[in-house]
Amino acid sequence: MWQPAAIAIATTLLWATGALPEDQTALIFFSAASLSGTGSPDVVFSGFTTGALWLVFGGLVIGAAVRRTGLDRAIAVPVIARVKGTYTQAVLAITLLSLILSFLVPSSMTRVILMTPVVLAICDALGMPAGRGRHGLVVTAVLMNYYFGTGILPANVPNMALVGSLEKNLHVHLQYASYFLTYFPALSLLKAAIAVVLVSFAYRTPIVPIPRDTAKAVVDPPGRNFVALVLAVALALWITDFAHGISPAWIALTVAIIFMFPGIDIVPVSQFSALVNMRPLFFVAGILGLGNFIAVSGLGSAAAVHLASLVGLSADGSLREAALLTGIASAMGLLATHGGMAALLPSLAQDLARLSGLPIDIVVGTIVMGYSMLLLPYQVPPTVVGFQMANVPHRAAAVSVLWIGLVTSLVAVPSQFLWWRLIGFH
Repeated sequence: MWQPAAIAIATTLLWATGALPEDQTALIFFSAASLSGTGSPDVVFSGFTTGALWLVFGGLVIGAAVRRTGLDRAIAVPVIARVKGTYTQAVLAITLLSLILSFLVPSSMTRVILMTPVVLAICDALGMPAGRGRHGLVVTAVLMNYYFGTGILPANVPNMALVGSLEKNLHVHLQYASYFLTYFPALSLLKAAIAVVLVSFAYRTPIVPIPRDTAKAVVDPPGRNFVALVLAVALALWITDFAHGISPAWIALTVAIIFMFPGIDIVPVSQFSALVNMRPLFFVAGILGLGNFIAVSGLGSAAAVHLASLVGLSADGSLREAALLTGIASAMGLLATHGGMAALLPSLAQDLARLSGLPIDIVVGTIVMGYSMLLLPYQVPPTVVGFQMANVPHRAAAVSVLWIGLVTSLVAVPSQFLWWRLIGFH
């Protein structure tokens, strides 16, 4: 067990500290797990076979098409028109866009990939160069995408990992409306409101809007209209995935192929390497492979059981036990990422319920609270992809996610306990 633990901890620490680029750390993980024989190739490299990887690939091509045709600026214009010269209004506008997309697009990766070019265009049109203010708006888009998604059942990968694991291990079926009522007010809406205040004060920058004519300028109007049409169809398919059952990943991949197709050449193959940064793909494959590696090796279950023993759970079903389980879930999210933690802990839910004296519903709730606490970017792949698309340095991204995550969680998690009491959740 020590070898998988050493590999997992070393990989996690490298991602957390940014000592090496995320993609290079992923390659080291692939090599170490394979050479040590602690993980079979189908486990270590499982990230390359998931739809999530191809969703990222499609999204990166879509992002390149949006930027190359000027569609990002065209989308940004209505937003700019409503920003009357204050940084807080820009933060609120991006927050509102994120909220709307969280209800419409059932994929956090897709939302980040769609939002990031638009946010950068908003920054350009508001005369905001690289620096603190621009960084704050990118942080807003990335964090709001996750905060809102946490309280909307199909909108985040950890949510769906939890759904699948609960159905498999406990035969428990979560419902959209009850989940929304239980978790959205405190873990999404309240956290978002606090984050708006924090970003508005911590990253406030004077706004000097570029003249409207300049902001509306586009490089290739015909190409822009075509990209807008294709993305409108893709968005309709993403919104209605419950009806047709097609994965968002395959929709994104098809759109990418259309944009690269000879004769269309929105993203010409001859310029592909210059327009599309492929490095996020290796990170996503690595983070998904690590989660599977931790689960299959038994490391995740062993770590959770050890943590439960370490904190001294008592079977009295008190608020203390619920708080400790939330802490265990948060710690597991740092080790196994949020998606891995949400898939793993339901298999231990009955044991945790017995040790804590809490009902299963509360134990499941502590898992949700655990993955609502986003403390470092690597815990959620879309967060890293968004920051990489915006060229935000790792240190700056990590510091922002950490301090905002801590402050919002210190308010939202106790508020979630109070909300449970108000609605009679038990």
